Amino acid sequence: MTVGSYTWPEDNRIELKYDYEAIKWLLENVKGTPVIAEAVLPYYREGGLRVSSYTGLPTLLGAHQSEQRYGWQVGERDKEAREFFNTADIERALQIIRGIRISYIYIGQLERTVYDPAGLGKFERMVEEGYLEVVFENERVRIYRVI
Repeated sequence: MTVGSYTWPEDNRIELKYDYEAIKWLLENVKGTPVIAEAVLPYYREGGLRVSSYTGLPTLLGAHQSEQRYGWQVGERDKEAREFFNTADIERALQIIRGIRISYIYIGQLERTVYDPAGLGKFERMVEEGYLEVVFENERVRIYRVI
């Protein structure tokens, strides 16, 4: 990961060194199994679930859930996870945080690729309002902790 990269979708280059630094920080600093919110994307081509996969931390929706369970069992969580990142409504985001018990929020290159910038912008407002704190940051990744 320190030198690798891939392109997804099409011309969007994902440089893995930034995720590597963030994942290394998580491994060194996070204790227990708090829930981390990261992009809900397939694992193989898109690189989804990279944080959960490399740290062992639980995330919003695991790989292959729609293959292992009925759609009605997975669909609501998938919808809620996507809404969490896309909504600009802080109150709705807080409801989801409490409901799923999210402790950390991971915003990296993949999250910026697939989610609404207005929705991602709420996290900075949540820092200003005292709901979150930035616990890790590099050039392309920011990790927030729920206070």
